[in-house]
Amino acid sequence: MKPYAVFFLLNLCAWWSASRLQSILSHYVPFIQAFVLKLTFFISLILISEMILGSLGVLSISTLLTFHIILAGFLTLPCFSVKKTDSIKESIEFNLSLSLQSVVAGVILVVAAIIFVLQSWKLLTLAPFHWDDYTYHFRFPVEWMKTHSLGNPITAFGDLAPVYSPMNSELLHFWVMAPLSSDIICRFLQHLFLLGTVLILWLLLRKIRIPLCDSIVLTISFATIPYLITQGIGLPVEQQISNDIIALFFFALSLYFLFFDVKDSPLSLPALFGLSLGLFIGTKFIGIVFSIPLILFFLIKIRRLKGLHKVYAFSLFTIFSMLTGSYSYLNNVILTGNPFFPATVTIANIQIFKGIYSMEYLKSLEYFSNFSWLDTVTTHGFGLGMIAFLAIVCIGAMGCVLFTKSENTDDSADYKYFSIALPFANALLFYFLIPFRNQRFLLFAVFPVYLVMGYLLRQFQTARILLHIFLYTYILLSLWTLKNIDNFYHVEPFIIGLFLSILLLLFPVFLQKFEKHLHNQLHRLISRLFLWSIISFAVVPWFIEKDLSRDSSSYYSTTAFRENYGPSWNWVREMTALAKTGFRIAYCGTNGVYPLYGIHYQNDVIYVPTNNIGTLPHHYQSMNFRYPSAPYLWLDNLKEYNIDLLVCYGADYSGEIRFPIEKIWAVNFSELFVPVYEDKFTKIYALNDKFVEIPGKPETHFVLNNATITPRELCRGGRAEVVAEWFIPARFRKSELCFKYSMNNQAVTDVSYPSPERTEISIHRFAIEMPVVTESDSYALSATIRDTGGKLLEQINLPSIRIIEPELTGLLPGPMILSPDDNASLTPDTRFAWNALETASAYVVTITMPDGRSGALESKRNDLDLHLHPNYQKGLPPGTYKWHVQARDFCGRLCIPSDEFRFIVSEELSRRR
Repeated sequence: MKPYAVFFLLNLCAWWSASRLQSILSHYVPFIQAFVLKLTFFISLILISEMILGSLGVLSISTLLTFHIILAGFLTLPCFSVKKTDSIKESIEFNLSLSLQSVVAGVILVVAAIIFVLQSWKLLTLAPFHWDDYTYHFRFPVEWMKTHSLGNPITAFGDLAPVYSPMNSELLHFWVMAPLSSDIICRFLQHLFLLGTVLILWLLLRKIRIPLCDSIVLTISFATIPYLITQGIGLPVEQQISNDIIALFFFALSLYFLFFDVKDSPLSLPALFGLSLGLFIGTKFIGIVFSIPLILFFLIKIRRLKGLHKVYAFSLFTIFSMLTGSYSYLNNVILTGNPFFPATVTIANIQIFKGIYSMEYLKSLEYFSNFSWLDTVTTHGFGLGMIAFLAIVCIGAMGCVLFTKSENTDDSADYKYFSIALPFANALLFYFLIPFRNQRFLLFAVFPVYLVMGYLLRQFQTARILLHIFLYTYILLSLWTLKNIDNFYHVEPFIIGLFLSILLLLFPVFLQKFEKHLHNQLHRLISRLFLWSIISFAVVPWFIEKDLSRDSSSYYSTTAFRENYGPSWNWVREMTALAKTGFRIAYCGTNGVYPLYGIHYQNDVIYVPTNNIGTLPHHYQSMNFRYPSAPYLWLDNLKEYNIDLLVCYGADYSGEIRFPIEKIWAVNFSELFVPVYEDKFTKIYALNDKFVEIPGKPETHFVLNNATITPRELCRGGRAEVVAEWFIPARFRKSELCFKYSMNNQAVTDVSYPSPERTEISIHRFAIEMPVVTESDSYALSATIRDTGGKLLEQINLPSIRIIEPELTGLLPGPMILSPDDNASLTPDTRFAWNALETASAYVVTITMPDGRSGALESKRNDLDLHLHPNYQKGLPPGTYKWHVQARDFCGRLCIPSDEFRFIVSEELSRRR
């Protein structure tokens, strides 16, 4: 069966099952509400089916197709039939008579459709944009296609997000990519969820009885927020294929179900709210934070239920939210014991879950420390009108609270006050609980602002014209902001923006008398659009994929990331097409490796360990992956994985010419690795077909994997620390060995290494004291290895040390303090942290007491965060303290102090200690 036919059948079966569930569980509801219920069931069935099959290790396109055919057939059985009652079915009248207002509405829709189609086609023929897509948004689904399970693949040298981030958006990508073996339609998902978010806003405005004209104008003003457009349609922004719009849609969906009276459906509505909220928290980690106000309002709603209905409602909400939202968190619990790993979770200074990132560390990152409200609303894509918009909303919110009254149960005080409080609550949650203060997360606070504006437009009729004028001005400003985006409209942006604004100004004049007519048209339009979208999904991919297969040279051609690595990606794609078979590719360096899979994902892309320890998905520091390392162990692993190509990227995606150690090893073993491609940023080697035995692999020789000396330049009388890492041949792993380290043939230390039978690696740390009389010169280090009988086994040279005059070097600068912040209140978990200086031997922390007395503590060189000793902390009286840190160089000199910061010890903390 053709891939696009399989995709069509999958969607058809899943939509049929969703329709049957909607009919069975909620019976007959108005058309538009039924559509939203079907959509919720549709997405939930997709994710739940993938989670079930993935947890069993049988996730594939064939098992998914079988699952959904059986489910659709099962739900079609007579026992699930529902008798139709025409009296409660909503009547939809459709008037085809032409009118001026219909023409105006039609012109607006046509112009919007043209823009949408042009941008869609442009997006569908471009590569994914940036880091997240290459690292995990697309890579994870491909790995699941190949492994048939939902285990996270290794992501060495890369973003930490993929290993702990909830994966619902990746599961949706899998649904599209598995049958088509292409990411093309994945990029269209953003469009659909953007449109869905706009639709949910319009439905919410109608739910709280906002007039149709006002609802449409508010919805358009929301849809024209520049940042929303760039994120949703995929114009040049940080992340093109992101999960932010998908998460925003699920947030809006959860809010939509909250605005129904739970008394009317005490069982189905809690279940639907649970499904939608689970979709939200399972899509993005911050969903847990932004779900707090929603859950609190849900608990307020169910308090009005009687007796056991409260228990049933809460139980259903809990069960259904876990169905769609708990998989990633349960997976983290199994692997790490912490559902929120790698974050450390503390409540009231008590550690609940142990991770590797504390809140203080996260707050030291750029997104948190450089956040500015003014910059966000003026220069980061929310449009210049957002400042005035938010100001009017804040004033209007107070007016709604003080001067208006509720008129009916659907528009009760609870709903109104919740709508007013939600934007402020989400803004505060964003500011205080989310360490990544990226402006895109403010969309969760901006969305409910439009509900508040809806109340204003309805309650203050006298100011209605002025508010409309303000909204149109805001829309025009937003469209004008988009002029800076290259080729957005494919024509002069100002002309289109002005034309749309004039139409919008005329629109409400002709709309008032025809609300019902347009309302029915919208209902019919939505129904037809979704039907045609399923049909389009079955046909369009075939044409687009054929076009891309013919011309892949321009596929990866824009942005700095793709400019650096695009040529090597294209080379791999071309070689894969010529070979007509997939390669097994080992990569090292940056983790943006998704394009290496090639067209239709023929290649296998593998991180090959450099040791025999292996790797785990929840290792977060590169040393855990690559340390200790040995070239011959790495070669054995390459052979075991049956690797065809070795791709060596730079160590990060910025394009710096830095390569990891595997590239150096490949050069050293030139008889095994044949260079086949090289540019400034990528080196690719083909492994020799005769890679049967590793030539020159030492049977009796010791291999020095790594030797570091700190520092490499010493003052007279200074002290150097040496770390030498050895690979022990197999025949000596049960023998006692003696290592003697010498400087200019003068022994400096002896190390005995008894029976290293459990590991191939021996790590020695020792210090070299430089005599005062030593002259300025370079001194050679060497190691002599003997067995217990004194027989010489190996003699190897280590890096040399250069002696310098102290007066020739300047004092080190003051370190930059990372935590605690200036004037911060001290807690038992506070870390005194600063940035490291490469040539520092130690750090001295000076603390000035409130009474003026001072004390100093000295840390080791590698301690970048100094903990006050418990006994010292215990004696700290309440008050304000001053502290600074100084580096000590290897000449023993105390260098320039850092800025002086203050911290506060409260009376409560002092009593606890």
